[in-house]
Amino acid sequence: MKVIPAINCENFECVSEKIILASQFADWVQIDVSDGKFSPALTWNNPEKLAEWLKENESGLKIEVHLMVEDVLNEALRWLKAGANRVVVQSGIEFDYEKLLAVCDEHGAEAMLSFSPQSAVGDNLSLASAFREFQVLAVSPGFAGQEFGDEAIMKIKSLRRVFPDAIIEVDGGINPATAKAVSLAGADIVVSASYIFESKNPREAFFELRAV
Repeated sequence: MKVIPAINCENFECVSEKIILASQFADWVQIDVSDGKFSPALTWNNPEKLAEWLKENESGLKIEVHLMVEDVLNEALRWLKAGANRVVVQSGIEFDYEKLLAVCDEHGAEAMLSFSPQSAVGDNLSLASAFREFQVLAVSPGFAGQEFGDEAIMKIKSLRRVFPDAIIEVDGGINPATAKAVSLAGADIVVSASYIFESKNPREAFFELRAV
């Protein structure tokens, strides 16, 4: 199972500390960006600051940005200019998805469509058909440390049935038991914040998930 540590922070000091830690064992890291509008959470969001820091502190990590925001295109462009390798955008928000895909392609980045617990796959098939990578969010958008929602399993199976060659990522409430469950349902990647970063040994926790 591929594993991506997730960074959910309110300030850059927290972000940089977790990037440094994750770079010791991971290939990718996800940065959660919540604008306080799409979800009640408000997290750090300064891609330009990160770009400057990365130039001075090469981490070797690829950056995935989970955009839980209303202004999808502008925020995606800011992060792509800063060097994001993948942007994750929420279904259920109106945006020019063709433009998003084109901008990602211009920057050599991947685009992933996320389904929150409130967003049904069947209601978004026309939009989803334009994507090849999907995220199933097993918790409400915004806050780390929530419990895994079992309805995510059916959503993974549905996506795998409709898009057999897609990459499917699962985010929220991930631990070894839920990682195994989503793997059996057809997921390729799990994203974890609390289980990794709140562990006494984040490296050990990361490899425990990867061994699933």
